[in-house]
Order: sequence, then structure tokens, then C-alpha cells
Amino acid sequence: MRAPPNNFFSKKKKVVVTTVCVVGVWLLISLGLTFLSAFCLYNAHLGCTQSTARTAQPAAITLSWITLGTNHTVEVWKHSLSLLTIRPDLTALFSQHAAKTQENMQKALVAASGLLQHAPHSPFTRKYIPPDILLYLEENGDGLAHLINQLIPYLQGDHTLLILLQNADELRATGGFLGSYALVNIQDGVITDVTIEDVYDADGQFAGFVSPPYGVLEYLSSEDGLRLPDANWYPEFPRSAQTILTYLSYADHSEIDLVIGIHTKSIERLLTVLGPLYLPDYDTTLDAHTLTNALHDERGAFFPGSREKTQLLSHTATQLQQTVFTARPDIKRALALSLLEEVVNQEVLLYAVDPQLQQGFEDAMLSGGIGSAWCSDANSCTGSFFASIESNVGINKANKQIERNFTFTANDHTLTATITYTNNNTAPTAEEVAHQTPTQAPHRAYVNYQRVLFPPNWTLQSVTLNGEPVSNIYQQRVSLKAGEVNQVGFLIVIKEQESSTLQLTFTTNEVIPALMFFKQPGVPAVTLRTPQKEYIITQSRLIPLSAAESVE
Repeated sequence: MRAPPNNFFSKKKKVVVTTVCVVGVWLLISLGLTFLSAFCLYNAHLGCTQSTARTAQPAAITLSWITLGTNHTVEVWKHSLSLLTIRPDLTALFSQHAAKTQENMQKALVAASGLLQHAPHSPFTRKYIPPDILLYLEENGDGLAHLINQLIPYLQGDHTLLILLQNADELRATGGFLGSYALVNIQDGVITDVTIEDVYDADGQFAGFVSPPYGVLEYLSSEDGLRLPDANWYPEFPRSAQTILTYLSYADHSEIDLVIGIHTKSIERLLTVLGPLYLPDYDTTLDAHTLTNALHDERGAFFPGSREKTQLLSHTATQLQQTVFTARPDIKRALALSLLEEVVNQEVLLYAVDPQLQQGFEDAMLSGGIGSAWCSDANSCTGSFFASIESNVGINKANKQIERNFTFTANDHTLTATITYTNNNTAPTAEEVAHQTPTQAPHRAYVNYQRVLFPPNWTLQSVTLNGEPVSNIYQQRVSLKAGEVNQVGFLIVIKEQESSTLQLTFTTNEVIPALMFFKQPGVPAVTLRTPQKEYIITQSRLIPLSAAESVE
């Protein structure tokens, strides 16, 4: 006699299969809605963004609960949807609903913090986020999440931004020679006016005398003291920004909230993404290759009251705004990602007059501070770090063709730092020299006032250039935000088509397992070697010096 079918287990199997299919379809639909929500956001359809994200959100929350919050990709999905659902409600910032706004800001902060925590570890996001940004998020994601919350109030009211336009072809501590600046007025998050001024115009309104730091006095100031064009001499951007603001206050520019430092190399990289920029009034086209030649800054070539350069820069800014506004969505996305990369690499630097917001910039490692990332002692910076600061004092653009290689070796209580400079410039011909202006140097040698900053518990034993001792070394204690450090400065000259090797030897009372290397803004990516590994340095980072520390 045949046994009756097991209807109970058969029905249970059907229920399980049906449930799995329904859940699978639900997840697929939710994923589709997620991409639709992102598409709506790209096209500024905020209502569509919010509604589709809210519909997809339950699936992400459920999957996060099932995986116990351990799957980074799922967490990125969940927190991204949370931000998309909150984003349209940010319009409440411009209304009277302060309580609702605060509630949304708290939700946004939680979502942003979760997103920044998981994004560097998700295989999905690692495919689309540049390595530099991933490295930054791994180390500074929490600080960035809190900074987002601090920036929200700046979408309300009237604010003035100062943008420092620095020429990286004439290298200075914070990115390049300060030739011009832009004053940007913002009202309720919207740019209402952009004014570009020549640095010599404002400098001409200052009649006082400021004692120059060592290096400026000998090679730049001509006994005129520290002037506005050289006010970004200080390696830490906040101090340079404060110095510049002091000078600008004499030119009736005292109502400034934020200072942004940007240099020509960053602008060139952004133009690579955006494409050529046509200037109809000048019948010329700017791109990554022609930018610095068209917008040149020759020291002494302009005078207070001159309008030639400011008119060119103003026209460039206007065309840039129009080009960005009309760019395709994919170009805007790539441009935003490229700009973010410049910021996290500290090629674009930020300073806020408001102390709390400035602390937020410092906590997020976006202000160009040298010691703040690795110095915990407020009185003395005893962490192991090395900062090489170059200043082109040859009044030329020679450093545009300079290559740099760094090598560090640590042995017991001795550290040796070797920097090899290669000058790829060719010497100017007699005809080229004959057509130069009096303010241009008749050579392309790299005349570099070299500074090195290092911890106060290190002792500098020797400095040699091509095996010969360097003379006229000036050593002093300087104050950084993190505390006092040692600084040594001296002049080195690298002739055209030559290489020179600079070597510094330090002793310390402790073994150095790792070294925080500070990369100067405006300097291209450099090669750094240790006995264990070779690195391409695009941002300041910790470099292991021992075999144990180098295991990643």
C-alpha cells in the first residue's frame, strides 16, 4: 500500500520558495529604486529623490538587521538611503522650522557618520572612490562627519569667502606665490557676487612695516619687511591665512568668514576634468597646459591700481561658472570628485575665522596643519614627523620642472633623510634672455630656500649637498598649533639639467618605528623609499620605517 504524500512538508517547501522569491524581487526593486533616487538627485528632482529613497529604505534596514550590521556594502546602502531621504528636507533651513531642521541635521550626521565609517571597506564603493579619498576616509571619516554638521549653518545668512589664488610654478609654503585673490559673497547658500583683486593693489594700501621671518629678509623682501605677496610664507595654512587677513583689513576687507587656499596645479587638474575653457573677450582658450602661461604672475610686473590681470581673471571666473553650470551631469560628478580629492590631499586648504569651525577643519585634517595629526602634547610636539618646505626665491618658474625623490633610513637612534632634486629645465638662450622683462630671472636654475621641520627631541647632526657641508644654516624653534618644533633653513641651488642630493642626519633618544611625512601643497606627487617599500606620496601620511611596522 503506497504511503500518502507528505503534504505538510510539501506546502512548507512551497512557502519557503515563495518567500525567498518575494524577498528577492523586493530587494531587486529596492535596488532599482535606489539607483532611481540617485538619478533624481543628479537632476535636482528633490521630491523624486526623497520618495524613491523612502520606498527603498525598508529593504536596506532589513538586510542590515539580518547581517547584524557587519556587511560594509549593506551599511553603505542603508546610510546612503538615509541621507537621500533627509536631503530634500534641508530646504527647512531657509524657513522658520528650526526644530525640524535640527532634527534633520542630527539624522544627517548619524547617516553621514555611518556612511563614512563603512565606505572605505565596501568592495562596491572601493571600485568608484579614488584611493586617496579612501585613505583619507579611513583615517579621518569621523572628523569629516562632524565637520558636515558644523558647516550647515553657513547655508544661512550672508558670508564672505576669501579664495587665495596661488601660482604653484613659483612654489611657496602653502602652495605657491600669492598673485591674486577672490572675494566671494554668499547669501543663504547662493553666490551673489565674485570680485577678483590683484595682490599688489591691496599691498599698496599698507604703509606699515612688519619684521620679516628669516628667509624672506635675505631673499625676498628687499628690506621692505614682510609684505602681502609673501604673507603665505608660514608652513601652517592657518597662520598664513591669519597674516593675510591682517593685511587685507587695511584694504577694507575685514568681514571675511572663510579662507580657501588653492593653487594652479589643482585648477589644472580640475580643467582636465571640465575640459577647455574659452574666453571670448580675449579670443583664447585655457586648458590644463596653457593655464599658467595665460594667467602668469610676474613679481613686479603689476602695480597698485592696475586692472589688466584682474579683468582677465574676472572673465575667467565668469566663464568657469557658466561652463560648470551647463556641464553634463557626469562631468559635474567627476568635477566634484576631483575637487574632493584636492581637498582631502590638502592641496586645497581651509581656514575659518570662527574658532569652533576652524577646530572642525583641523579635526578633519583639512586646514594644512603640520603637527596636529601626530602631536598630542600641547606644549611640545614629540611625535616622529618630517616636513620638507620649499620656497622658490629665484623669481622664476623653475620648480615646474623639478622632480623630487625622498629616501629615509632608520638605524637604532639615527635617522637619515635623503632628498634628490632633478632640474629638467634647459637654460634660456641668449635670444630668450634678451626678450625677458627686468623682473624675470635670466636663468632657470632652481633657487630654493629649503626648510625642514622636525621634532624638538631630534638633534640635527649634519646637512650636506652632493657630499659637501651646507653653509649658512639657520636653526630655530618655531611654534605650530601642536606645539614647538625645530626648523632648519638654508639656500640650495640646482642648475639646469642637473641633479643634486641633499642629505640630513638626525639623532634621537628613541627608536623611530614610523614617520609622519608631510607633503607640501603645490608639490607634485613624490616618490618616497624606505628599506622595506617604495611609496608614491600624494598626501601627508604615516610611513613605516621598520620591517614590523611595514606589514599592512
